[in-house]
Amino acid sequence: MKNLFRFSFGLFSIVLLASAAIGQVRIVHTPPNFAVENTPIHITAYLENTSSSTVQMRLYFRALGEESFQYLEMENLGNEFAGVLPPQPQRVQKLQYFLMAIDGGMVVTLPEENPYYEPLEIQITPAETIREEQASKAPISPPAGGKYLALPKDSFLILSPDPSETYLPNEVIIAVSLFLPSEDLDIDQTSVEVDGRPIVAEVSLNLITATIPQISPGRHLVEIFLRRPDARVYEPIRWQFLVRRSKKELRATSVTLIPGIRGKIYAESKTEKISGRKLDNNQLGGRFQGQQGFLQFGTNFYVTSLEKKNYQPRNRLLIWADLRFLKLYFGDTSPRFSELVLWGKRVRGFDAQLNLGFINFDFVKGQTARAIEATLADCVIDSVTQDTLFINPTTGDTITTNICRYGTFQRDLTGLRVSFGKGHHFQWGLNLLKVKDDINSIQYGLRPKDNLVLGTDILIAGVNNRFWWTTEVAFSMLTDDISGGALSKADIDSTMDTDIPFDPVKYEKYLVLNTSTIPLDPRKLSSIAWTSALRLNFLNNYLTIKYKSIGSAYNSLGNTFIKKNIRGLSIYDRIRLWQNRIYLSLGYEDYWDNFSESDNNPKIHLNTIRCGFNFYPGNKLPVFNFNYRIYQRNNGVDTLLTTLTDTLDNREQNTTSEVSFNCSYNFILFDLEHTFTVNFIQLDKVDAFKETRSSLPIGINNRIQSYSLRTKYKIPLTTTISITTNKNSYLGGLNTLKFSAYELRNQYSAFN
Repeated sequence: MKNLFRFSFGLFSIVLLASAAIGQVRIVHTPPNFAVENTPIHITAYLENTSSSTVQMRLYFRALGEESFQYLEMENLGNEFAGVLPPQPQRVQKLQYFLMAIDGGMVVTLPEENPYYEPLEIQITPAETIREEQASKAPISPPAGGKYLALPKDSFLILSPDPSETYLPNEVIIAVSLFLPSEDLDIDQTSVEVDGRPIVAEVSLNLITATIPQISPGRHLVEIFLRRPDARVYEPIRWQFLVRRSKKELRATSVTLIPGIRGKIYAESKTEKISGRKLDNNQLGGRFQGQQGFLQFGTNFYVTSLEKKNYQPRNRLLIWADLRFLKLYFGDTSPRFSELVLWGKRVRGFDAQLNLGFINFDFVKGQTARAIEATLADCVIDSVTQDTLFINPTTGDTITTNICRYGTFQRDLTGLRVSFGKGHHFQWGLNLLKVKDDINSIQYGLRPKDNLVLGTDILIAGVNNRFWWTTEVAFSMLTDDISGGALSKADIDSTMDTDIPFDPVKYEKYLVLNTSTIPLDPRKLSSIAWTSALRLNFLNNYLTIKYKSIGSAYNSLGNTFIKKNIRGLSIYDRIRLWQNRIYLSLGYEDYWDNFSESDNNPKIHLNTIRCGFNFYPGNKLPVFNFNYRIYQRNNGVDTLLTTLTDTLDNREQNTTSEVSFNCSYNFILFDLEHTFTVNFIQLDKVDAFKETRSSLPIGINNRIQSYSLRTKYKIPLTTTISITTNKNSYLGGLNTLKFSAYELRNQYSAFN
């Protein structure tokens, strides 16, 4: 077997800083303007004006229109942080994200203001639409009793993988555009095979996509079988592609335990020393997967030297088994019931899913946070006053209590989902979630919580999934501090001037009720959240309409990233033109933040209008992407609030406009393949009251330009030259940051 040797050399980067604010910690990051569908998105950033070795950086992300953000921990590379956003399908028009750096009590975000409402955005673009001929013309057996129907060459377009390209094992995405009339295609009977083995694919009237979890190096054959509603079969779409090993897989050892079981193990050790600070990171990971009859099983594991008992777990272990109708997961799982109740939260425990079709069960039990005891101060007796002094053992500072940092309670989660229907055309679900902190898990902690969430959702789809409607409703109760236990009926009646119809002490095992319970009176409906979304895919339009209302008192510890106290409507449409080579994107959002005004602050009107134009002409012509977004915030206050002792300025009326442009061109010069890319991003935030503010203004102006040239040589060498300029102005021009970056990157690969 051939071995692959792959290495990189000649990497350098020069960063010139000028007119930067001194001492202010901020995140420096150059956003990518666009990303190709079904391709991982690499994000890098660094933290300026800090030398702390304990900083963590998180990358929060969500698809445009989704309710809440997910996040991943970025890898600390010493002088920068790196993370990889998961591949996104084309139906996700934009991916929104923001960065958050955390170091003890310090929290810094990018964007610096309102990252939840004004996140950075990445345009998701389709793969370049260049039709490829079928790589293999070998005939296959026609269906019994007949012949294949002729499939016109202009009725499909192979997007990926490109037969002329070589791919890494984790880069293979199958994507084919279809141009057949709806009456000539039965998408439910469409099948995709790789090397003669069926794989799971997402099929619509316009697009077929599929991912391959594991694929070995070598040449592979893709076959797509299309059928008419009358069961007749078209001539298969067939082509080949080549997979080579990656550098990471070169370090991996392929292991065969017993027939039918294979896996990968990899190990990595890294030591860096930057500015006298040494960083070590040793990693061991791998995966095994096998099949015995109808039973599929496997395990994924990851162990790192960064695992420490005073942090939440960084090691990961998952063991799973799939018996077709029963799926079992043990270890670190990420269950998803519904977006309002439980959505991708890491749970260390087990998840059992019984899928019978007409009725399905999903039961989850485990921990979302492990117990971490408080950090106590050193006690020292003052030799003069004989007083007891508390010294922080980390900083050496004198503090007022014997606790430097309060601990984290163990948080236990139990969830059950019962659903009716397979979910292809109909499903009705009932959700129950119970999350509670174990007050006995640590000695020193603050405000242990108890949370109960009930929810229901319904999905109706039809017309080959061109029509899709879902609605979800959830109700929550959260007791913010259960350290004192439940109060009796008499105590609550006398304290809260109410008359509850039961004694909370008798039901303490279900939910601890006391004066910190939110809401104590559910009849006000402030803890109800609901969303309803309609998706239509007709006449080359992919239209999404969504309305949501999240109550001010709604809390789910199964999804802590839901924005509360917001209500409004969003409409997005993507229009496909000229055989999917032109895309027009339109969007409108109209929300009221703090709509209940429960905190006595005025509600804020949020309005966003967005449009985009994407042109993929093919035939070796440049690809163009243009996007524009305007975002407005207005709380309706235009005067200052004056008291006897102070003047309060709570006026908020600002407009943020963002323009982005990207052009990418593939060409041949001197018999070499080149790709030239230009990116431009301009963002302006204007405060309507900047001239009359006594405090610092909030105006922002950012301008980013980047140019890159990638060249593939006849030998397995690829070079990339890039130039980036970044000009930032904050606080109405009082704070500026400018830098330029020049980079030359060379990569050489060789088979030996």
